[in-house]
Amino acid sequence: MKEAKSETAVQPEDGPVFSVRDGVIDFADPAAEALGLHSGKRLSELLPQLELPAPEGGGAKTVLLLDRQVWSLQSAVEDGALRCVLRPQSAELPGPNESTLLHAAGSIRTALQDLQGALNRLSEGLGPGEEAALRETALALRSVYRLRRTAGELELFSTLRMGRYQPCGEKLGVCARLAAFCGETREQLRAGGFELSWVLPRREFSLCLDWPLLAFLLRELLANAAANSADGRLRLELSRVGRIGLRFAVINRQTGALPAPLFHRHAELDTLLEGGLGLGLNTVSAGAAVHGGGLLLSRTEDGTVTAVLSVAALPSDEHSVGSPVQLPDGSDAALEAFSTVLPPEAFRPEELL
Repeated sequence: MKEAKSETAVQPEDGPVFSVRDGVIDFADPAAEALGLHSGKRLSELLPQLELPAPEGGGAKTVLLLDRQVWSLQSAVEDGALRCVLRPQSAELPGPNESTLLHAAGSIRTALQDLQGALNRLSEGLGPGEEAALRETALALRSVYRLRRTAGELELFSTLRMGRYQPCGEKLGVCARLAAFCGETREQLRAGGFELSWVLPRREFSLCLDWPLLAFLLRELLANAAANSADGRLRLELSRVGRIGLRFAVINRQTGALPAPLFHRHAELDTLLEGGLGLGLNTVSAGAAVHGGGLLLSRTEDGTVTAVLSVAALPSDEHSVGSPVQLPDGSDAALEAFSTVLPPEAFRPEELL
């Protein structure tokens, strides 16, 4: 990453200064020494990627990375040597951003593919008499699903924050689709000792919705409700708002106050290490926003907590190529979402086949 050469005079007060003669640093001021540019050292050993011009070639300006900071290095011929001055090119390298989250999620998924393949091959050789090995395999598989959940949250959270998620609508019978979802979800949650009930409108109606996204958000709310349930009972209610609006209410009862902070827990410096990333409610809120709605939380004196997810139907004539993130579906999606509240027995190899 070099700029064009130019005859340039340098001033000693501009930044760390050192000089190079015959490829060896013959002078370095204290600021340059602090960066590791010590007198008597060959420059090619300290900065093998740096190519300084020959003394007879005049000066040059180069951009390089040194001690986690980007510097502009300017050199000029002086008394048969190259005299070099470093100037800070920018502030320190940027901290983690949304692309960092996507790279982290991708790394997790790549490692998990190999791990799950190995576990599947291991479980194929286990018989019913090897209960101890089967139990340990189930525990390992639950960890796989929890890591898959982490990767999925990272991907969706980052994609939503970057504005890259494009809802992909499908016209569907809302009551029938949600009833099927609730039935499958109830069976999964029963393995953890939870009971799910639901209330739907009496009459069927059709709307254009991004169902994979809504199902992901509802599972997240149900998983949170299960993790904080005082009695193991969860309820999901659906109601219509006007012609194109929907309101999903996830209701549970818990003891004690709502945890603080509810949102942005992932960014708290003093947060205790727990089972999740703390991205859940932020992801639901951002997901609701791209579907024309939002998320509200409330708690009554008796400990009843209600999470209200509101969305609006998508234009049925709007064409979308879909988003870069692939949302899970089917029974695997439920196992991922509820892996933090289900016991290892729910992940026994024979149950997953």
